[in-house]
Amino acid sequence: MIKHQKKLGLSMRGGGAKCAAYIGILKALEENDIKIDYIVGASGGAAIGGAYAAGKSLEEITEHFRKYSPRKYLGLDSLKEFSLFSEKKALNFSKELLGDICFGEAKIRFWAQATNVETLSVNYIGEGKISEAIVASSALPGLINPIDLDGKKYIDGEISGGYGVDFLKKRGAEVIIGMNTDYIHNSGKFENVYERFIAPLRISILTLLAKDQKLSPVDLLFDRLSVGVGVLDFDRVEEMALEGYELANGSMKDIKSLLFD
Repeated sequence: MIKHQKKLGLSMRGGGAKCAAYIGILKALEENDIKIDYIVGASGGAAIGGAYAAGKSLEEITEHFRKYSPRKYLGLDSLKEFSLFSEKKALNFSKELLGDICFGEAKIRFWAQATNVETLSVNYIGEGKISEAIVASSALPGLINPIDLDGKKYIDGEISGGYGVDFLKKRGAEVIIGMNTDYIHNSGKFENVYERFIAPLRISILTLLAKDQKLSPVDLLFDRLSVGVGVLDFDRVEEMALEGYELANGSMKDIKSLLFD
């Protein structure tokens, strides 16, 4: 007797290179024929979730993620505007994988979570080009200037929003899996300027996520991912993907009990 699967929504948070663990989670879901109906992503989670929703294979996403380097984002145009990374270079990197694919062309319904700098509130971007929305969702203050989309300026989506449970439920999700790379436990030794710069903000974001989880909890939360791995360790993508894969497979019984009647 074929069991009916409940509609599944994924909430994928940020964390730089550590987000490669999400690739492994997606692989485990694929291998177990788990259908994903909705994805909300912020920052690195938006990059992976958006690419997957657009129909890119996990192999393509892994290869693209491995090529990432903050040095590719540096530019004189950004320094003139008092930001470290170039918006133009960030967008070009995003388009290398996604081109001009729009939200309406995605295989899975996807929204990029971003913060509207005028209202200081979370917005879920679901129209236009996915590559542009991903950059807006990843525009961490001080690193990339606010991104202008349709006359509105956006910065990193994790600053204002939690897991987006209420949003996903209103769109039809019946089961929601959250993914968070656990910033406090991964602050590490602060071995580079970037890690030290973002640490206070990451702690604030994790505090916000913890409060959100109490108020509107996800059904299953993977929040101990990539312990000891830094946000810039893109040379460890395969290692992190394997960690996510093993974690998801180890929780597959719980996942299926949530999804199937």
